[in-house]
Amino acid sequence: MKALLTIAAVLLLTSCSSTKKYDFQAPESSKKPVTMWPTWIKDKTKKKKFDGRINLRNNSEEFVIVRFGDVRCKKGDTYGILRYVFFNAGEKIIDLQPSEVKSFNTVCKLNKKVEGTFSYELKRVYSNPSNDGKTTGKMIQKKTIWTSEKM
Repeated sequence: MKALLTIAAVLLLTSCSSTKKYDFQAPESSKKPVTMWPTWIKDKTKKKKFDGRINLRNNSEEFVIVRFGDVRCKKGDTYGILRYVFFNAGEKIIDLQPSEVKSFNTVCKLNKKVEGTFSYELKRVYSNPSNDGKTTGKMIQKKTIWTSEKM
């Protein structure tokens, strides 16, 4: 009986959850050096945040660098603070070899409850002429925005 009550409680809590999950496909190939898109987004409006798995794909034939601080998140008209999910532990400098894809889980913390489309903005991409994964060269891409369809 206790097990049955536990199962019923879990199902009730799960059905009352305010989390909505949206899945997205990788975009077609791009002429830009780096493409960014989420695999999924979990909307947690009641908690004033959303989680997402972001992908970065190097479309160029050279090594490139993306600084995590150059990736921004937004919902509606409100920018959030983007962090890695687990204790903000992750690469601060993301190095990508030619044709490489890197994915990471993030949380976008908003300062209020917001409705609207989800967006990620990649402000800058740098070349890495030394191929060491650390040294930035010239800026090769500016302000790329991924936005979800109207929810």
